[in-house]
Amino acid sequence: MIKRLFQDTYNASIIWLKELINFVILGSRELDISKRIYQIAYNRFDEVCAPYKTVIDINVKQLPSPEEVNKWNGEKYASTLRHD
Repeated sequence: MIKRLFQDTYNASIIWLKELINFVILGSRELDISKRIYQIAYNRFDEVCAPYKTVIDINVKQLPSPEEVNKWNGEKYASTLRHD
């Protein structure tokens, strides 16, 4: 049961990331929305990650700042999400 739940959650995460990658490539409005979401999530990192603390290990110091992300174009944003 736990393995199935983990697999379903993992699959949903992958689908969500693929959709976000496609979204940021669409155009400047979509990219601006994604950058704003990133800024909000970055500034609320502890709150956003709290429910998942037992299963994730993210070093916030290694995340790009919202100021850096705001300089990215759609291709750079998508490439970063893909870990290119």
